[in-house]
Amino acid sequence: MMGKADFNELELLTIAMALEDQGMKFYQNGAKNTEGQLRQFLLDAAQQEKEHKEVFQRFYDNIVKSKPQNEDDYLFDPDVASYLKAMAEKEVFDKTPYDSEEAFKDLKSSVSYALKSEELTVDIYEKMCESAKSQDVKDLLEKLIKEEKGHAKYFEKILKSL
Repeated sequence: MMGKADFNELELLTIAMALEDQGMKFYQNGAKNTEGQLRQFLLDAAQQEKEHKEVFQRFYDNIVKSKPQNEDDYLFDPDVASYLKAMAEKEVFDKTPYDSEEAFKDLKSSVSYALKSEELTVDIYEKMCESAKSQDVKDLLEKLIKEEKGHAKYFEKILKSL
């Protein structure tokens, strides 16, 4: 698991955007392979992940505007961006095969993998929240932690009913 790290706000937001993007793809893929209430929940969850990413992007853009020019240029370096994205994917999605048929072979597998990804995302966001220096970013992460925990509780409820 990702330990407490000294990432700056832009790095935290870059990682968070990558997590939300991968989460959105995970839920969209799951929705293709499910029906009914679960399918609708997955579509709704994908939309929430998209909205989370957009919020993170706005925070990122506002921080960039207030920083001296070129201070964040390294984040646009393809190697740095790839590293941060890969780190986020490794923490959550290497442990949940979001793009494999195994994750969606049946309802129980789908819900199990979705639950695991939500729990790992909560863990990462909690560690990111500990590292965030900006109160606005902390507040945003706390709100998202609550939403991600809500997703996890929903998936736990479904698993218990199977």
